Amino acid sequence: MKLKAKLILLNTGILFFVGMMMFLQFRSAQTKQKYEIRKSFAQNSDKLQKNISNVFYLYYHNAQNIALNGSLKTKNFDDVNFYFNELVSLYPMYDMILYVDKDGKYISSNSLDNVGKNLKIDEIKGMSFSDQEWFKAFKEGKLVEDYEKKIYGSFVGQMKSSPVVSKLYGQDRVGNYFGTQVNDEFGDLQGYVVTFVNIKWATNEIMSLNSSLEKEGKKGSQIFLAKNDGTVVSEVKDSALVDTNLFKMNIKDTFKGEIEAVQNLVEPTFFESMFVSDDSKLVAFSQFSNEKFVDSLGWSVFVEMGSEFAFKSISVASNIFTISFVITLIFASFLASVVSARLSNNLLSIASQIAEGSTTISGAADKLSEHSQGLSSATSEQASSLQQTVASLNEISAMVNKNTDASKGSKSLSAQSRGAAETGKNTIDRMIRSIDDISDSNSQIIGQMKQNTDEMQAIISVIREIEDKTKVINDIVFQTKLLSFNASVEAARAGEHGKGFSVVAEEVGNLAQHSGDAAKQIEDMLVQSVNRVESIAKQTEIKVEELIRLGTSKVEEGKNIARECDKALGEILDNANTLDDTIEEIAIASVEQSQGIQEITKAMSELDKVTKQNSIIAHETSLNTQSLNKQALNLTDISVLLTDLITGKKNSSTDLATINVKANKPKSEKEQKKIETKKKANVINFSKASEKKKEAQAKVAPVSEKKVASSDISVPNSDIGEWEDI
Repeated sequence: MKLKAKLILLNTGILFFVGMMMFLQFRSAQTKQKYEIRKSFAQNSDKLQKNISNVFYLYYHNAQNIALNGSLKTKNFDDVNFYFNELVSLYPMYDMILYVDKDGKYISSNSLDNVGKNLKIDEIKGMSFSDQEWFKAFKEGKLVEDYEKKIYGSFVGQMKSSPVVSKLYGQDRVGNYFGTQVNDEFGDLQGYVVTFVNIKWATNEIMSLNSSLEKEGKKGSQIFLAKNDGTVVSEVKDSALVDTNLFKMNIKDTFKGEIEAVQNLVEPTFFESMFVSDDSKLVAFSQFSNEKFVDSLGWSVFVEMGSEFAFKSISVASNIFTISFVITLIFASFLASVVSARLSNNLLSIASQIAEGSTTISGAADKLSEHSQGLSSATSEQASSLQQTVASLNEISAMVNKNTDASKGSKSLSAQSRGAAETGKNTIDRMIRSIDDISDSNSQIIGQMKQNTDEMQAIISVIREIEDKTKVINDIVFQTKLLSFNASVEAARAGEHGKGFSVVAEEVGNLAQHSGDAAKQIEDMLVQSVNRVESIAKQTEIKVEELIRLGTSKVEEGKNIARECDKALGEILDNANTLDDTIEEIAIASVEQSQGIQEITKAMSELDKVTKQNSIIAHETSLNTQSLNKQALNLTDISVLLTDLITGKKNSSTDLATINVKANKPKSEKEQKKIETKKKANVINFSKASEKKKEAQAKVAPVSEKKVASSDISVPNSDIGEWEDI
């Protein structure tokens, strides 16, 4: 499977999983919100029963307050009637206030309703109320009381229609009787006062609750008020009082399941809230039980409302969430597809670039390996040249030593000449012999001078050979600089991987520069030495020729004219002194040559160190190129694995083989010839120098370790392992 398809499936799966988790959490929150709404709605019944209880408490005790009024003690109809009419106007819920004696006979009642309309009191004036439920309750002492709540002393009848009140109003009236006994000033029973409170005293509270629910957006509620046996005595439906089920429906039977459900209402668990949805109607049920109501009456309140009204906002939010989730899932899937496609294409492009880069790096590593091999070869050849140069310096040192010895011998001969001249002055006979000796000495001097001249020419020839060697070293330095520059260029092409090699190439260039400076100094010193030696040799030759000419003339003249012996001897003494000065100059020049050779030896030692460093650098470069080749192959493997991951195909072996073949493809014949030509061009021919070296070694006794004259610096041997080719 391609990476693109995997990414799309993965992203879609993650989005779907996250969406489902969000949906389940949203559903859990909805279920808990529904529970809170149900719980809050269930409290409405408690609120209603408390409100009705407050009104109940008022009318319960109002009956006792009425019984305490002084007008009732007089039993005067007009006084009592006036008092009752005032009460009705103050408490509009009173449909009737009746005062009877202890036998149930009519004494007085209100004659006006709450708006001042006359009632039909004639219909009840002659009636006996001894058969009424409330009168019997008084007689039997069955009052509605609760001493713990301090509610006692009055009777309360169940809510129902009253025939007596219906006669007063000429229409059916429903309500409750609240009554108590009337005692005289001595506490004796005088009669009973009974109030009939219209049902509106309870229905008004019911309507108030209905209005409050509508304001909260909970429309369509149905509220029932039931007496002790569950019979409905008041009903509100669709914001209006109805009598459809009045005294017909029993809420304890009709809504038995709903009542049990609301009484057992518990908060759902997290798991239940996600997978269980309760869309049943909202129900509130309360049995009257509070500090201002007598529980024995057994009244109850039942409130019901359809869930479609209560959960309307939740349903809208659920629909919006579902639509948003579907749209988001579709859009996210599309976006994931686009992003995955782009990512896959980008990764494929990167893998291709990595493969091309690894091939390029491999090729660059091969080139670096070739250059390092060339540098190694040049370093080995430079080492050989240094060995030959040191051998030549040994030969020059030996010649300088011989020249010094010859100058000492010449000085001794000059002293002997002076002694012979002084002896000749003492005796003429000895002078002739001395002249002969002088002639012989002159012959020796001539031979010696010729020999010195030849040796000077040999020294000049050797110095010129050293100058040629120095030019060769300059050529090697130039080639080393060129190799360093090429290595720097290749390192720059390699980028980050070539930084280390770039530093190495720079150090090689610096060492080559130092070698070139040292070779230049050697060349300048050699030129100065050649010029000085040539000048001294020329002056010596001129002076020797002059001495020979003068010596020959004097000898001939001494043989012919003895008289001129003193003059000749004097001239000989003068010439001997001049010869001493000349020999002294030769000795000084020989010392200066020895010092110059020491400087050359030091420079050659520096070249020796540089050559060793070049050899080490070339070796390290070769190792680095091998490591670079391995890294290029690893990079190729990574690019192939990345390509397999993106395309979903197993082409690793084929692609890797193709890339390795390209990276390790052998050079063509033309390229091989170019490389061999470059290698040959970098090789310096030292065959002539080797032959001269062998001739010098034949003249000098063989030693195991060579040292420069007047120096303790050891000359490296070509057999030492440090000069092995890399």
